[in-house]
Order: sequence, then structure tokens, then C-alpha cells
Amino acid sequence: MSDEAPWSDDSPDATAAAQRMLENKQWPIIVKLGTPVEFGKETITELAFQKGNFGMLKGMSVDRVPTVDELQLIASRLCKQHLRVIESLDPDDASEVTGAALAFFNRCQGAGKRL
Repeated sequence: MSDEAPWSDDSPDATAAAQRMLENKQWPIIVKLGTPVEFGKETITELAFQKGNFGMLKGMSVDRVPTVDELQLIASRLCKQHLRVIESLDPDDASEVTGAALAFFNRCQGAGKRL
């Protein structure tokens, strides 16, 4: 299986959906998990994504589509949860979490802004 994200510049639907997520929500973005994650002695039932800053992309390139690993790392940084929590998400929950990470990434790229 490829490490690349399942969307590309050829599929603007994913980018548009991610952009709408940012436009329609107030910070923090709360994602209620359909399947809670057990992490240590804690049961995580929701993730709260903060607005974030450009420094959250440290070590990543913004001139391409992010990989799944990068989106997981971005999500982890935005919600201040251990990376293993993000990796343990049910696929249905991961979809919304990935959307939040992609929306943030696109915001840092200036997606949707016109010169």
C-alpha cells in the first residue's frame, strides 16, 4: 500500500471538503469519536483540534500533497494527543480527523487564496 494520501491535485473534491470544514466550524474543532480509543488508562472519546500555527508543519514540505504519515502527525500536533492515539483511530473516525489535518495543511499553503 502506498504512503501517499488518497487524494491528489486531480481531485479537488477532497480539498474543497477540507476547506469547507474550516470555514464552517469554530475553533476548536471537536471530533466526537464513534469508536473511543484506549490509550494507557485513558479512554479518548473526542479530539479537540486547535487552530494551530505554521510551526506545526515543521519538517514537512508544503509544495505537494501530504502523505498519510504527515497528516497523522499534523492531526496529533493539532489535537495535542500522542501520535499512537491518531494511529489507533477507527477508519470512520480517521476520515474526519484526516479532513481536519488536510484543512489545516491547505490553510498553510494558502489554498483558495487568489493573487
